[in-house]
Amino acid sequence: MTDDLVDALRQLARKWESSAREFQSRARVEKAGDIHTAYYYRGVVDTYQRAASALRVLLSTNQPTAEVPALQYRAATLAEAHDLLEKAGLYARDLRQHEDSAFTAIFSRLQPITQEQRIGRLSAVNRQLIILDAGSLPDSGEPYIDFAFANV
Repeated sequence: MTDDLVDALRQLARKWESSAREFQSRARVEKAGDIHTAYYYRGVVDTYQRAASALRVLLSTNQPTAEVPALQYRAATLAEAHDLLEKAGLYARDLRQHEDSAFTAIFSRLQPITQEQRIGRLSAVNRQLIILDAGSLPDSGEPYIDFAFANV
């Protein structure tokens, strides 16, 4: 790991430890009779402490890591991506191509198919396909899948 990354991770561990102390002090201020709030704060404190400890253990191992080469996507046309969707039996409301040769397919919310089924169909049609992300658009709630073709 680079020194900048290690420093950033140590800073994150310190932030989590600080948050654990903050929630611990909040728990003392809260009314002693509110058992639900006490359980909540205890859980938050425990979570922050465990996360910080795990991160510190990871940093203390300090094992050298090999540089992972950046993943390159095969350049594909919009027509090729459209054909892939069609072969999978998927009908995107919108298909966008990005500069890094990745694609975003946006589907209608009214289609009676789950995201898992869409991803399964895409993967079955082309084994060299990489699913980068999937979810729902925050503004419209429409499902989307980001994908790219592996550069083999």
